[in-house]
Amino acid sequence: MLDFKCSTRKGCSGGGLSGMFVAPVVRSAADDKKRDQQNVVQRSIRELKSSDYEVQKQSALRLANIGPGAAPAVSSLVRALKRPFVDDNDEEEFPNVELVTALMKIGPKGQKALRKCLRSRKKRLRLRALVGLSWIKHPAPALAPAVVPFLKKKDVGGRDIAVITLGKMAKVDVQTCQYLERLLKKKKISIHVAMALSSAAPQGKAAVPVLIKHLVALLKKKKYLTKYLQALAKYGKQASGGVPVVQDIIKTHPDVGTRRTAAKVLLKIGGGGTKEYPSPIPNLGSRNHHR
Repeated sequence: MLDFKCSTRKGCSGGGLSGMFVAPVVRSAADDKKRDQQNVVQRSIRELKSSDYEVQKQSALRLANIGPGAAPAVSSLVRALKRPFVDDNDEEEFPNVELVTALMKIGPKGQKALRKCLRSRKKRLRLRALVGLSWIKHPAPALAPAVVPFLKKKDVGGRDIAVITLGKMAKVDVQTCQYLERLLKKKKISIHVAMALSSAAPQGKAAVPVLIKHLVALLKKKKYLTKYLQALAKYGKQASGGVPVVQDIIKTHPDVGTRRTAAKVLLKIGGGGTKEYPSPIPNLGSRNHHR
């Protein structure tokens, strides 16, 4: 777009055009786009105050699409994430996924705010931020250190969500994978870290010995093993060291479902079809097979 500015070397006088030239001032399309973007950001900030979740959701999605240019909206997004439910039954409608997505896509400023939310003393805010992050296809790996503390908490639901989130991060980021591998040394959270790394197979192969160790310990107590078996299976033949314990599970575990899962895992990790354990394993459906 062009604006025209009147100018003269001697100055304009008497309204005459003598000695006058017109200098075009160019306003680029980029300037127009930036101004329009700023208007959208300001409108979205206002709409985030709405009690209508759908209005909040659409505002957050617009801000996410803008990305770093939406940085002025960070504090408004956090306030929206903190807000109490309109109704106690509104948890499923609350747009935490969209709000968290917007904060993440805004970049460093938004992610810094999101880290504070994940570390908040207020349980509701922490979980809203975590759940929102877990639904994102590729959560920002930089947020991993703020998610790890959830593995230490007694809240099983939050812990499982953290495992899923960390697994997504490790799958697409080598540094996060290495970071989690170092955490395998911490006994209290090692199994949860191993479960997260199973989502990053085959990169996170350091998790395999931990999974095998826990399978051995749990087998003695006849505990639920299916989740751990499935995690081991993701490593395929990299987990061949687990063949003996999986074979023992097939022989001795009292639960038929667990034995069937173990048989499938045995095939995947390279121990199926042996003379001692032919595939499919006979009498696998019998509840007395372990006796």
